[in-house]
Amino acid sequence: MSDSPTPMEVSAEELTVIVAAVLDGARPADVAGIPQEQLEALYALGYNLYTAGRYEDSRTVFQGLCLYDQTDSRFWSGLGASLQGGGQFEKAIDVYSMAAMTTGLADPAPIYYAAQCYLKMGRPEEAVAALEGIPVLGEEGNAAHEAVKTKAAGLLSALKAGKEAPQ
Repeated sequence: MSDSPTPMEVSAEELTVIVAAVLDGARPADVAGIPQEQLEALYALGYNLYTAGRYEDSRTVFQGLCLYDQTDSRFWSGLGASLQGGGQFEKAIDVYSMAAMTTGLADPAPIYYAAQCYLKMGRPEEAVAALEGIPVLGEEGNAAHEAVKTKAAGLLSALKAGKEAPQ
């Protein structure tokens, strides 16, 4: 019988080194030796599963990606979209909040998607509150951000007018 840890076991010393590295700013992917190319391949897999409507499978992939790199908003947004697609709106809102935070609130898209989740849950007041904050988010001249702002403004206008919200 060997005293060396199995691949699934981590010694206290190794755990201390891992935690120190992460607290020092390293991504868990870096500590685990996972190259960025591999993370990108997993992202493509998660995205393809999501677009195929395999929300549970895409959720699993994006959860792993969020664990390995908690700073990439794409991973959090993918997880949020997977949860939203699977009807887990409350969890999706929490995850979209993480996506927004990883960009320093620079990207309005996660907030817009969270507003959609609020609407799906029958909570239009919270959707309105989320949508009202979107105009101050995003980068000036960024076409993707401007497109989200335009969609958000239209949805907000419809909600305030008491019309049926477009999905």
